[in-house]
Amino acid sequence: MIRVALCDDDPHFLERLHQSVDLWFTEHQIVSSCAEYLSAKALWDSVDTASFDIFFLDIVMPEVGGMELAKQIRETHPDSVIIFLTSHDEFAPDGYRVQALRYLSKQTWRKYLSEALRAAMVQLEKQETGSLAVSHYGNLQRIPFRDILYIRHISRYCQIVTRDGKM
Repeated sequence: MIRVALCDDDPHFLERLHQSVDLWFTEHQIVSSCAEYLSAKALWDSVDTASFDIFFLDIVMPEVGGMELAKQIRETHPDSVIIFLTSHDEFAPDGYRVQALRYLSKQTWRKYLSEALRAAMVQLEKQETGSLAVSHYGNLQRIPFRDILYIRHISRYCQIVTRDGKM
């Protein structure tokens, strides 16, 4: 399952984006799940961001902007796909600093959404060969093989020990 986080402070735009992303995954027969967030702080505070594969982030939002959130995501989850959405074209070059996959203008996002999602899926497929998908208390998480130190069997469970000691 592909998990997508949609973060924008405009609830009407967020709803249209959600519908379009869901439709794209349905048409391509890919099982997906989308979660909506009206602020970067709500996204970062409410869930374990490791459970998302793709992030759609508005750059200009109150309190914490999408660019700052992208920096946090990159620090902790370098393999996640980030796609920026904004009405402010002047921020496009900053997207390269956080290795954003795409930058979509809110004026033309529908025209380029399909191409952006195709590119995201290609990137995720490349990473699939290098990570382990684990269901942890109902949340799907991807752990890059390079981060796994060892796996041990304890009773009926497996413990995955990673470099950062999180599992």
